[in-house]
Amino acid sequence: MPKTIWYVTKYFSPATKTTPGGRAWFLLKELAQAGHSVVVITSDSNNLVEVPRLTQAVTTEQKSGMQLVWLKTMKYGVAKSFLRILSWFHFEWNLWRLNKKQLPKPDAIVVSSLSLLTVLNGLWLKRKYKCRLIFEVRDIWPLTITEEGGASKNNPFVLFLAWIERLGCEKSDAIIGTMPNLVRMCVRCRAVLLRCIAYPWE
Repeated sequence: MPKTIWYVTKYFSPATKTTPGGRAWFLLKELAQAGHSVVVITSDSNNLVEVPRLTQAVTTEQKSGMQLVWLKTMKYGVAKSFLRILSWFHFEWNLWRLNKKQLPKPDAIVVSSLSLLTVLNGLWLKRKYKCRLIFEVRDIWPLTITEEGGASKNNPFVLFLAWIERLGCEKSDAIIGTMPNLVRMCVRCRAVLLRCIAYPWE
């Protein structure tokens, strides 16, 4: 039976004239070709891939059987910067304000951990639509900040991100990801192991 799937991520790599698209693009394209209704909600704030130049707060396009909803979001030039963090919050604010009546009601919502803040919107959307929530682990925040960025584990923002990560593991209906030892992360977050699904392509 066809389902409606929302894929929500601040960073999405679509297929363009110069790039083939990212892993999520191919996965969602296959779901669309299988007959499912796929909605991608993302931002234009991604300096690593080619994204459309937006002139409006919200731009919608149909591509390869998918509905792409682009939210105009604050830009930044340096990955390790305060502006990047502000851009995360800006995307979540725009996502919360988005008029979702124009979108098909979801059966499942996939929230991707770039950025982790999307988990909070995902939990709200799960309750609003009474649908399944799937947490996609694409990066190990806040471990990346402490191990690579040198931030203290007791930094208030690091503790805040760690709390969101635990919340995503505990409250989601399923956890997916490509990284090794994903099951161990689920144990650390006290999630139920039987809900943890690791898919092996990248």
